[in-house]
Amino acid sequence: RGGRHRHRGGCGLMGVASINLCDVLAARLRDAGYEDARVRRLENVSHGGIAVRRMPSTAAGEYYGGGRSVSYVAQVVVARNSEAQAIDECCAIAGMLRDLDLRSANGSYGLSAARVYTEPQELYQGAVTAWEFRIQADITVR
Repeated sequence: RGGRHRHRGGCGLMGVASINLCDVLAARLRDAGYEDARVRRLENVSHGGIAVRRMPSTAAGEYYGGGRSVSYVAQVVVARNSEAQAIDECCAIAGMLRDLDLRSANGSYGLSAARVYTEPQELYQGAVTAWEFRIQADITVR
């Protein structure tokens, strides 16, 4: 499993491997002024930054013709040198969620709703302080 393969999660069974919701969320955060928001692993924000990551999602239903409802969960991690900045930015991003356009940029999903799933909370403290929250999006995939 070496190399630089960027696995964004999912498997053929769920059909979520190509869902670009995390990419869309990171782009919307950059548009809102959070220039270091990226889809990336936690280890890549060990010196600061914003990570958007896919978390385990659940199938909510299957439809005749092959469509599926998926409860898609994404995590937003804000890591900063200042604990106050990490808290403020994490809470601000969670608060702006309802105003973000999270519709698919490539048509990989249809968005029904998105909400804050877990409230902002501390994730870890070390060289930086990281706060996180999770988003749950109700989506339909084919």
